[in-house]
Amino acid sequence: VSNRHQGFAGIHADHAKLTAFRNKVTSRHRGIDIGNDSKVYQNDIHVISHASNAYGVMAFNISRFEIYGNRIFGEGENPLGVGFVAGASDGKVYSNYIEVQNTLESAEYGNTGAHCIRTMWGANRVDVSCNTCQLHGGNYKGSVGTTPWYGDASWGRGLWIGLSPGNAGVKFHHNQVETYSDNGKAYVPALCLSGDGQAGGGVGLEVSDNVFASNGILLSVGDSYGSATGFPLVKGNRFIKTGPNNPASRNITSIYGGQVVEVNLVDNEF
Repeated sequence: VSNRHQGFAGIHADHAKLTAFRNKVTSRHRGIDIGNDSKVYQNDIHVISHASNAYGVMAFNISRFEIYGNRIFGEGENPLGVGFVAGASDGKVYSNYIEVQNTLESAEYGNTGAHCIRTMWGANRVDVSCNTCQLHGGNYKGSVGTTPWYGDASWGRGLWIGLSPGNAGVKFHHNQVETYSDNGKAYVPALCLSGDGQAGGGVGLEVSDNVFASNGILLSVGDSYGSATGFPLVKGNRFIKTGPNNPASRNITSIYGGQVVEVNLVDNEF
């Protein structure tokens, strides 16, 4: 794959209505791209990516969609489980099992990480619930070219929620998200709130009644991708530190200085 904008996908609906049920999909870039009024359920999807932005299931600027009951695995370059991006609206993402690890460098961006569920550049009225997410980081025992990856090279985010103005009615609830760095050094936040830094990006966003577990960072508010603004509501979640003592672990942090970060924390347990 030499151009990720071509968007190689195992099943590509090209913004058309699609029902995908009980398929086994293996792809070198993206698994299933969907259009308006689509349903994707009970599929086994395996992304072995050779280009960035490698979604298992992607909803890009579409309306009225459901993604549920799928098993999604990702490896290679910048694998992501599910993404609803660029104004996707009126959707449901629920009861999926997602497991990802970044294992290849990107020719375009360098080390791009892996991410279980991502929303970015705006979304409206999307409900994300009852998903089980596993993100692996740290040492990768394979190789990139002839050089083994050690240290923090294999990293990523569990839930990566981009805060753009217009996130009306977007809710993440009753999900279980675990991230793990096998050497304790990789950046593996279980919940990451980061966006394009526009004022008010978090207005209308709610993250509630989830369980987040990590031996690294539990909640990252703003990072290299952008700051977090608009006071998104993070309410009634359990944040659990796992694994042996790790001096780099944090309950809440913002890893880049000089950013304005805003979050409304209510009734959470750490």
